[in-house]
Amino acid sequence: TGSLVSIVPHGPLFRLAFAALIAPSGTYLVEEFSLHYAPSASTLAFTGRRQPGATGAALVVADPAVDPAVGGDEPLVRLPGAAREGRRITEIFGPGRARLLEGAAAAEPDVRVAASSAHVLHFATHGIIRDDRPFESFLALAGRATTPADDGKLTMGEIYGLRLRADLVVLSVCRSAAGAVTGAGIVGICSALALREYVEHPGAVVMM
Repeated sequence: TGSLVSIVPHGPLFRLAFAALIAPSGTYLVEEFSLHYAPSASTLAFTGRRQPGATGAALVVADPAVDPAVGGDEPLVRLPGAAREGRRITEIFGPGRARLLEGAAAAEPDVRVAASSAHVLHFATHGIIRDDRPFESFLALAGRATTPADDGKLTMGEIYGLRLRADLVVLSVCRSAAGAVTGAGIVGICSALALREYVEHPGAVVMM
């Protein structure tokens, strides 16, 4: 890719997939430029100094053993396609370069710890978006207790409290780009991860 292009969307432009736009050459914009998103111009200015990224193995979270009840009115089922996706992504990275947390192993506390040092994060799981209570939107994980730190729901509010240093975050998650549009952009799981990563590591990229 070519030059870095920083994009600070506004209003409905937060729902626009800039990477999929066609450049004058006829190729996709992402094929010619390195696209970089910031939630606001003030955030871009405040976090302009690049921080070193993490050096740990990539973390792939796929098909967690989710409690169906955490989806409320939308009972959550296992995702065999996500399990295959996770294994394939891990194979692509190669031996020792990626850690796969799948099924019961993809428990919320373990994901939290492993995510803190990973240089790439890949989530293939359910995502629940709650426009009326955005901070309760969550990525579904395996849970072993009823406490917020281990209930199988990595909420948007909890994501803001994580210490992440990844260079790339991939959300292979339903409605990952959805959420209420506000003056500060889309309020949802993707925006929480994007802002969390951007504050910690301005060069990071979040894909969904």
